[in-house]
Amino acid sequence: MTAAARVVTTALLIGIANHAIGAATGLHALRYVMGTWCDLVVLNSSPNAEAVEASFQEIARLERVMSNWDAASEVSALNARAGNGPQPVSTDLAAVVREATDLCSLTAGAFDPTVGSAVHAWGFDTESPRKPTSERARQAASPVGCDRIRVQTEPPAIALERGTRIDLGGIGKGYAVDRALAVLRAHGVTRAKLDFGSSSLGFVGQIDGGWPVVVADPRNRDRPLVSFRVSEGSVSTSGQREHSFIRNGQRYGHIFDPRTGLPVQSRLLLVTVIAPDAGLADGLSTALFVMGSTEGARLVSTLPDTAAIFVEERAGHDVTIVTAGRVDDLTRLDR
Repeated sequence: MTAAARVVTTALLIGIANHAIGAATGLHALRYVMGTWCDLVVLNSSPNAEAVEASFQEIARLERVMSNWDAASEVSALNARAGNGPQPVSTDLAAVVREATDLCSLTAGAFDPTVGSAVHAWGFDTESPRKPTSERARQAASPVGCDRIRVQTEPPAIALERGTRIDLGGIGKGYAVDRALAVLRAHGVTRAKLDFGSSSLGFVGQIDGGWPVVVADPRNRDRPLVSFRVSEGSVSTSGQREHSFIRNGQRYGHIFDPRTGLPVQSRLLLVTVIAPDAGLADGLSTALFVMGSTEGARLVSTLPDTAAIFVEERAGHDVTIVTAGRVDDLTRLDR
C-alpha cells in the first residue's frame, strides 16, 4: 500500500493527553504495518492490551491479502490468474473488491480498483516510478475498467479479464481500519482512535467536543493547514506530492484517473473526506481527487453524513480551501 498525503491527528493535544495518557487511564501503542506506522490510542478506563494486539494482528493479516507490494499476497496471486475465469478468494478479498466496485459505480469510474496495470506501467508499485513511453502507457490503460471484473460473495470468487490487475492502494488502508476497529469493539473497547499511516483515521465512540483532527499543509507536512472536529466515523486524506516524481519540469503523482489511465494533473493538492466508515472515506478521497472540487462537491452533497475538504493551489504559492457537507469547527491554521 502506498501512503497518501500526510494527515496529523491531534489526539495527543494536552486536554486529551492529560485525561487519557498522562493520567494512566488509557493505552497508547505504535506498530509498523503495511509499510507505514499505525498509531492506536485506547481511552477506556481499563484498557485492554489483548484488544490492541489483536487489532494490529488483523491489519498484518489483511496486508497478506491486499498488498500489491507483496508478490505472495492473495491479490497478487489473483492478478497472476487474470483471464482464467472465476477464482476462489477469501471473504476479505471479495468484500474489499466489492466495496471498490461499488465505489466505481458511485463515482462513474473516478475510482476503479482495476487501475493496477497503469500503476504498474508507471512503476508506482515500486520504489522507482518512471514515465513510460506513450505506447506503453496506452497499452496499460486499455485493460482498466470496472466492467472487466466480476465479484461473487457466496462462495467468494473473483474473475478478471486477461491483462486486468487489481490495485487496492486507494481503499485498502480504509478497509483495514474498519476491520481493526471491529476487532476493538468485539473486545469491549468503547473509545479509541486509530491513525493509520497518517492518511486514514478511524474512531470508536465519542469524546467531549469531538475528536480533533489537524491536516498538514501538503507543501510542507511539518506545518498544520486546517483543523476540525469529528464526532465519530472516519477521516481519510488523499494527495500525491509525497509519492511523485518530476520529469522535464512536470510532476507525476501516484493517483491515476482510471478513465484515462494517466496520473491526475490538476490544481488540487489534497482532499480530505469525513465519512461513516473508513473504507468509504479512503476510496472517496481518492475519487474526489480525480474528480476535482466542483464535480466532487456535487457528489458529496448527495451522500449522507459525508463531508470533504478540497485544498487547491493558487498563484503566488497560496492555497484555497473548498468544503462540501458539514465540517465542524473548521479552522485555517496557516495564517
